[in-house]
Amino acid sequence: MKGTSVPQHTGRSHARKSNASAQVTGITPDGSNDILLDLDGVNEILPQVRETGRYVAANPQPQLDELDRTIRRAKEQAAVLGNLKGVVDPSWLDAKGRHVAAIALGLEPDVDPATRPLTVGEFLEGRGVTGASLRSISTTFGKRLKALYRKKYGTEPGTVDRFVDGALRPVACYTEAHRDLFDQAWATMNYTH
Repeated sequence: MKGTSVPQHTGRSHARKSNASAQVTGITPDGSNDILLDLDGVNEILPQVRETGRYVAANPQPQLDELDRTIRRAKEQAAVLGNLKGVVDPSWLDAKGRHVAAIALGLEPDVDPATRPLTVGEFLEGRGVTGASLRSISTTFGKRLKALYRKKYGTEPGTVDRFVDGALRPVACYTEAHRDLFDQAWATMNYTH
């Protein structure tokens, strides 16, 4: 193409084989030389060298600042969870603790579905109840659910603090293991959309 020039690699290069790596000496476009290459990665490296005249290695090191923040946040969250023993439902606390630990270890949280928290609002929204209807039947539904829990387990459900209508209030804490009670309470509601 007229008026367009393509930079050409003008240096010479040669390779010295040494076990599983090669020392490549030559002039690269950025002026550096003597690059140690792992021959096991040649199939990945050669196309880039042929195309650009050089090889730029990806940085496999994790971002230490981000790692430090993740660890610090996990320690702070674990401390909060530790202080909540005896205050909130143990199954809720266990699920949250497992979640925090997984994130800190760089893993996907692996929470037993039966211990996953389940709220009245979440259940009702799953049944298509939203907006004003959700607010109007939540209290009645919650009372029926709590009565079913007491009947089945002979004790009150644990509690967690949640914001309800702009105020922090203790609310009953349930998990997916209690879904059968939610279904029973729902069956008594006679709710129509």
